[in-house]
Amino acid sequence: KEKKELDIKVKNFLSELQNKDIKFVTGGSYAKDTFLRDELDIDIFARFNYSNYRYLDISNELKKFLKSRSIKFKIVHGSRDYYHVERDGLNFEIVPVLKIRKTSQAQNIMDISPLHTKFVKRKTNNRLRNEIRLLKQFCKANELYGAESYIRGFSGYDLELLMIYYRSFENLIKNTRYWKDRQVIH
Repeated sequence: KEKKELDIKVKNFLSELQNKDIKFVTGGSYAKDTFLRDELDIDIFARFNYSNYRYLDISNELKKFLKSRSIKFKIVHGSRDYYHVERDGLNFEIVPVLKIRKTSQAQNIMDISPLHTKFVKRKTNNRLRNEIRLLKQFCKANELYGAESYIRGFSGYDLELLMIYYRSFENLIKNTRYWKDRQVIH
């Protein structure tokens, strides 16, 4: 029931963003269906055509678009500026990216994020997505969830990749005892 209500709110906001030049799509844990119940941050990728926009400041292009729609936002500074919008009790993060097909086309690390979403969706099923949620909650409870410098924990994507590799929470936990400092997993 909660997921259906969330889906309606996201769909309503996406309909506000409809535009012929920018394609707005969900991303992050919401799009991958690996989000935790109490996470109310929804990533939205504002995808710009690679050929038409690769030499332009797409952060600024997105800002102009949001202003033209009278959408109130806060600027979040990152490797490329993105925008935080509060709507219907949700926090939307609208991230400008170039629509790329391969990582070599990326002009900014953010351009690769939609490929992460696609990869996780392709490599998981309902059981594995539940295992990912369990791992995220475990890390959150142990203050290990969050790649921010002050937390120095695991990003959501890191945890999704670990679960894809180990296939279950129990298998991952059992194998961590064999990890060495700066463990590389292939």
